[in-house]
Amino acid sequence: MEISKQKTLLYPFVGFSYNTYRGFFTGESDYLGLREYYKVNSVVQNNWLGINLGTGLEHNFGILGVFLDYRMCWKRRRSD
Repeated sequence: MEISKQKTLLYPFVGFSYNTYRGFFTGESDYLGLREYYKVNSVVQNNWLGINLGTGLEHNFGILGVFLDYRMCWKRRRSD
C-alpha cells in the first residue's frame, strides 16, 4: 500500500541537539537542589549536547491531519 494512501502513520525519529541557556538563578523554590551547582543570585550559563529519541503518530482526516509525538533527550551538560 502506498504511504500517500494510508490514513495513519507511526514513525520513529532520532537526532542530536546543541542547546544553550543563560539566565539568573535566584535560588527561590529550588525543588531540584540546584544550589549545589550554582551560587544563589548569580548568572548561570549552560551549554549541552543532547541525543533525542522518540516516536510519532499521525492520522489524516481528508485535508486535516493530527499528529502526536513523544521525545526523550539525554544530555551531557558543561557549565561555566
